[in-house]
Amino acid sequence: MSGLTGKLWPSHPKPQQDELLSSWLSRVALSNAPRAHTFCHLVWPNKQIWTRDIDLCGDEALITSLSQHTATSLDKARSTKLEVFEGIVFEKLIQNGRTRWIMPTGVFHRERTRFGLQWCPLCFQSDDVSYFRKHWRFAFVSCCPRHGVILADRCHNCGSPVLPFNRGPNICHLCGIDLRDYPVVIGESVALQFEYCLIKRAYDGHTCLAPYEPIYPIAYFDIIRRLVQLIAFSNHAQQLREIIARRYGGDPSPPVYDPDRHDIEFIPPKDRHKLMGLVARILPGWPFRLIGVCSEAEVWSSQILKDMKPVRYHLWEPTKQYLSGIALPRRTGNKNI
Repeated sequence: MSGLTGKLWPSHPKPQQDELLSSWLSRVALSNAPRAHTFCHLVWPNKQIWTRDIDLCGDEALITSLSQHTATSLDKARSTKLEVFEGIVFEKLIQNGRTRWIMPTGVFHRERTRFGLQWCPLCFQSDDVSYFRKHWRFAFVSCCPRHGVILADRCHNCGSPVLPFNRGPNICHLCGIDLRDYPVVIGESVALQFEYCLIKRAYDGHTCLAPYEPIYPIAYFDIIRRLVQLIAFSNHAQQLREIIARRYGGDPSPPVYDPDRHDIEFIPPKDRHKLMGLVARILPGWPFRLIGVCSEAEVWSSQILKDMKPVRYHLWEPTKQYLSGIALPRRTGNKNI
């Protein structure tokens, strides 16, 4: 372990394409020591690493140290952080709380009580080096854009969340089963295409609801999240799902979720996949499919916009115009927010 004090650590793997910070750090640590915790304690004796969600709270000092000791450019090291999506998918990454669209891991000491780390078994099988992608932490991603299969989020043998810093990404830390053998389920085509577009928009920031009508990325992702919440948890959710499925296709079955957590981030991948497929079907011809579905279900603007903060103009305008009977005020300011 004396080699850890040198300019470069004995083993200094570089980040893979789109690799998540916690994944990269786990690979670096386990390639230099039998236990990731031992490695991190020797290198950063006063820093909490695995007792926190390092993807949310990895600071500049940690990133700089990783960069220097693995001969990785600082820009490349910084690209592993979820902060790169600030201003696009969410306003600000919350270090000690919940961030919209980011799957929670439920950190409890060095254990995890939630299923915030998703993975594709086929990616793990085909990777030269198995690793976790940044976009797998998004709640709007329930399937692999490369292989078209629904993502896994827990061990298929014991049901435990994955802890890659314990025994590596491929092995369940609790029962030791190979996570690459997770049973594969092919995703539904409409949801697959929609999620692929969302991932692309998260990385390039180009978003539109209607053709040729740009919208700020944060507003776009907030509207998508509100629509998912509406058909998953509202009082008319089941009726909305059935109407969408009857008119446009999709699976209207109710999602499995924690009754105390009415948020998409707490829904398993296969159920989020069904919801994303339904939302995808009411976006074409925006906003008129949404208006028609809500009108048939007698869901009005007050219910659609309830508890939405901030209210986004591209959702507020059509619902107020067509689903309330209230006259629109004169348009002022920037309509893209």
